Amino acid sequence: MTEEEWERRAFENEIMAAKRGMVQVYLFEVPNEVPDGLRLVHNFPPGRLHRAAGDYGFRYWLEADTLNAKGHRCDCGWDAPAHWSH
Repeated sequence: MTEEEWERRAFENEIMAAKRGMVQVYLFEVPNEVPDGLRLVHNFPPGRLHRAAGDYGFRYWLEADTLNAKGHRCDCGWDAPAHWSH
């Protein structure tokens, strides 16, 4: 198995765990779409449309989209699919 295949399999396992509410999957690139059962969340309003992960502490991740999940639907203008803010 190649290194790329290992990385893909590891990411798929993280996604499965996130859907079960077990983990948050931190991202380094904004996804084009969010998998069913998950939601895209960021830690604070980005301040500009294309802020990169890690830029002044800006983080975003995927987490289970459950009724008891924290945060609120966000309309900050960040250049990303529909997302939430903590």
